[in-house]
Amino acid sequence: MKDLRTHLFLAVLVLASTPVSGVLPRPQQQTDSGDVFSLGEEFQFLAVGVHSTPMLQNAFDRYRAIIFQRRKPDGAAPALSTITGCDVNVTSDVQVKTLTTDESYELHVRAPRLFVRAATVFGALYALETFSQLVRSDLSIDGTVITDKPRFAYRGTMIDTSRHFYPVTSIKMHIDAMAYAKMNVLHWHIVDEISFPYESVVLPQMSLDGAFSPKHVYSIAAIREIVEYAMLRGVRVIPEFDTPGHVSRGWGSLGVLTQCYDVKTGAPTNFGALNPTLNQTYAVLSTLLAEVRDVFAPEAYIHVGGDEVPKECWQSNPQIASWLHEHPSVKDFAGLETYFEQRLLALLKAQGSSYIVWQEIFDNGVEILPDTVIEVWKGSPGLSVITSHGL
Repeated sequence: MKDLRTHLFLAVLVLASTPVSGVLPRPQQQTDSGDVFSLGEEFQFLAVGVHSTPMLQNAFDRYRAIIFQRRKPDGAAPALSTITGCDVNVTSDVQVKTLTTDESYELHVRAPRLFVRAATVFGALYALETFSQLVRSDLSIDGTVITDKPRFAYRGTMIDTSRHFYPVTSIKMHIDAMAYAKMNVLHWHIVDEISFPYESVVLPQMSLDGAFSPKHVYSIAAIREIVEYAMLRGVRVIPEFDTPGHVSRGWGSLGVLTQCYDVKTGAPTNFGALNPTLNQTYAVLSTLLAEVRDVFAPEAYIHVGGDEVPKECWQSNPQIASWLHEHPSVKDFAGLETYFEQRLLALLKAQGSSYIVWQEIFDNGVEILPDTVIEVWKGSPGLSVITSHGL
C-alpha cells in the first residue's frame, strides 16, 4: 500500500537527521584542508550578492539558532583561528522550485569567514544545512571545500492524512526531517474514501460530512501555513485529490457518486466511484480544484489519482448504460475512464494547473494529454514510457 511507504520514508529521514560525523547525503565533492576552526559567538550570516530575499534571511535566523543551541564546553581544544561569519552569494532570484531548478552550491569553510555560492536560494539552503551538519558540539569545524548538487531532481515522501490524521505540528516535524536530508517534495495525499479532512470554503459540506470529527480538519489557513513552512525549507507541497475512485466520505451530498446496483435483483446497494457521465461531477471538480490550486500556490501541480478505479459499479448502473448507448464513441468502460480523465485534465489545464496521475491510467491505456506526469507506485513490465513536463 502507498501509505506504508510514508512510514518507511519517515524512518529513513529520522535516521538521516541523527547527528553523525560528516554530511548527509554525501556531497558530490569534498576536499578537507586539515585545518580546525571555531565559531565565534559573534558569528553572523550575510547576503553578499544582489539577491537577498526573505527566504534567505529566514534561513539565516533558523540556522544560527540550530547551530548555536550547542554550547561550547569548558576546556575545548584550541582551534587555529575563529570564524566570525558566513558570506552567502545567490546569483539568481528564482523563488519557486520546479523539477529543473538549480539546487547546486559551493561551501568554503575557512577563516575568518565561510563562503557560500549558489545559483538559487534553494542551493543556499542546502549549503547552510551542510554547514550545520559539519559543526561539532563544541562549535569547532574542520576546514573543507564542498561542491555539491542533488543526484536526483525529485526527492520526495508521501503522507496520507485521510487514513492517518496528522496534526499540523507533526507535518511540520516531517518537513523538518525532509530538510535535514535535503529532500524536496512532500506529496500530500490529503483526502481519500476514509475521510475528507480538507476544509473547503467553496464546498464546506465535504469536510462537514467527511472528516473524522470537526477537530480532524485542515483549514485553508493551516494549509497555507504548512505550504509556507515547507517553502522556506526548500520543500514543495503537491496535494493529491484522488479521482474518480477512492471517493466516499465528503462526496455523498454532492450528487456525483455512482449509485451501484445488485446485478441479480436490480436493487440499489452502495455508492461507487464518481459518475463520469454527469455534468455535475465536473462542475464540482472545477469548483474544488480551482480552490485547491489557489490554496497550495505557488505549486502548479495537482495529483488527481486515477488508481484502483472499480468499474463494477459503473457496469451495474442503468443510467450509465443508457448514457453509453447514447454516446457510441465511448465504446466500453475503459473508454468511460478515458472520457473522465480527458475532461478532468482539460478542466485543470483551463485553470492553469498541471497534473499528475497514478500509473494505472497509463497501464489501462487511457488516452491522456501529452504533458501529463505519470507517478509509478508499483511494478509493471508494460510500463515503458513515462511522460513528464516540468514537474
